[in-house]
Amino acid sequence: MTEAMNLLRAVSAFDRFQASDGIGAAAGLVADAASALGLDSVTVKLFEANGKPRWWSFEAPLAWSPTFACLSFDPPGGSRRVIDHAQSPFALATYSCATPVDGRRAALVRFDPTMSDAAMKDAILVIGDNHKVRPEHVVRFREAGAWGWLAQAGANPAARGRIELPAASSLFAFSLTGEELDEALACAKHRGAAEVRIEIDASACMPVVSACIEGHGDDEIWMMAHLCHPRPGANDNASGVAAVWACAALLAAAGREGRLGARHPSLRFFWMPEFCGTAAALHELAMRMGRQRPRAVINLDMVGEDQTQCECPFIVERCPGQQGWGLSALAEQVVERVFELTSEFGGSWRASGYLGFSDHSLFADSSVGVPAIQMTHWPDRFNHSSEDTPDKVSEAEMRRAIAAAAATVCLTSHLFQDARAVGDDWLRAWRDKERAALHAAAHRYRETARGAWSAGFLQSTLPDLLDTRPFGAGVTARDAARVPGGLRRMWRGPFNARAMTAALPTARRDELAALIRANKLNLAILNTIALLLDGTRDPSAVRQAISHAFRRPLDPLSIEPLLTCFVESGWAVVTDGPALGVHAPMPQAAPACAPDSSSDHPLSSATAKTHE
Repeated sequence: MTEAMNLLRAVSAFDRFQASDGIGAAAGLVADAASALGLDSVTVKLFEANGKPRWWSFEAPLAWSPTFACLSFDPPGGSRRVIDHAQSPFALATYSCATPVDGRRAALVRFDPTMSDAAMKDAILVIGDNHKVRPEHVVRFREAGAWGWLAQAGANPAARGRIELPAASSLFAFSLTGEELDEALACAKHRGAAEVRIEIDASACMPVVSACIEGHGDDEIWMMAHLCHPRPGANDNASGVAAVWACAALLAAAGREGRLGARHPSLRFFWMPEFCGTAAALHELAMRMGRQRPRAVINLDMVGEDQTQCECPFIVERCPGQQGWGLSALAEQVVERVFELTSEFGGSWRASGYLGFSDHSLFADSSVGVPAIQMTHWPDRFNHSSEDTPDKVSEAEMRRAIAAAAATVCLTSHLFQDARAVGDDWLRAWRDKERAALHAAAHRYRETARGAWSAGFLQSTLPDLLDTRPFGAGVTARDAARVPGGLRRMWRGPFNARAMTAALPTARRDELAALIRANKLNLAILNTIALLLDGTRDPSAVRQAISHAFRRPLDPLSIEPLLTCFVESGWAVVTDGPALGVHAPMPQAAPACAPDSSSDHPLSSATAKTHE
């Protein structure tokens, strides 16, 4: 465990932007640690980072390594304030532009939405009054000729929150603490100026680290953790990086001792940039190189949180029900047992329905169809801020995550070889618990006008409990014929919410962004819709399937705009039937369903982790 925690701390020291010198150094560190375990085929594959589409709709990131970034200004009556990104993590916004070599001096101007564009020209804007910088503001800043802006991001004024600009931005931004923002506002009030110097290197590549425990036959189980994040990113996701390495160490030892079984499948481990790195690994290894797709995937993303400090439980996020419940059921039983054995450390865990906010979502897509679960924590109050430091990581929680993930892989390996080797007590216990949970969800609405929903919910979900086929075996598209008015996907490869959103008209894109900001559950619904567009369901059936997946009635009028986004973007078509109402208005802030603390689906607020 000492080695895992040391690796976590070492990774946390690097700014791990998706294609940067920092992530390259972290990748080398992880590869060396994997080689030290004696793993097979340890490689660091480098991909050109040019910002162009490369893996289906997923773009390669743009190379961006800040080598120097410093902001300075003189508050009235105070000493000179110097903010150096090298000393202050999160200070420089991701994808900020470089300045001239001798820096840039410009007036600080307090931003007001009613101010003229002329007042922004050649200025550094200071964002006060709790204004939030939205994408439409960034466009206006650029068109008005502003140099950049300063803002306090995130809920904690003592910390720096994450600010991310579009790739190849012509602007810069700095994330300030609350105290620094007050000083900058005072400086702007007295018509002061700031000096900024930023140097950017654009020569890095995107690394994907992989290693393997070679097995027998073509079957593979994958375990992965995303490597990218501004420093420190201790829980997000140095914790996952170290946990996957520790799992590889345990599983390698188990293999040498024969505890993986005589003819175990290959176990492959990945450390890569989130989403684009996974798309590269899946496309290059499992598609282009002709390897068989993995039969099961476990994604570790934010697994070390000290629950007392971070105020978030351990989560097992299930794969979608269309892919069978075997892997989800096994993982939940393992985690339950791990928490029983470590109860003296406190903390809690829970299961979640499929949300799709991390790398496991690529495998859920029907074009891939591989059962994939995620182990995580959220909502972590330090996430995406300079406060996500190693002292927020619990060694006990790391032990739990490592034990649970490694045991799940080990048991899955035995199930591939002989289902009888594990027995079915775990499955029987899971089914009993899940059956009770489904009846409880139905009962919650049985006495209301939604009683009809309860009956349909049980009718559609209870038979799914029998679908616990071996992981990935026989996973196929729905057998039902396409129906008139059915919604059918038009994209290739795994669903990419960012690319779909980019294909929308500007106004609709802004409305969708506002809807997701109002309630992150809407992003989970968007990801779930993507799984259902096979032409066998009309919009009404899609809405019903979504409400069943989230285990409570959802407002159809709130789901409708999310459905129309697929059609307006050209990512889906309506087959042989009446066109979907593509001009349905977006609700401004209403969530797709009301928060429900009694639901076993944990995402009931806008505080859940997402990756923008």
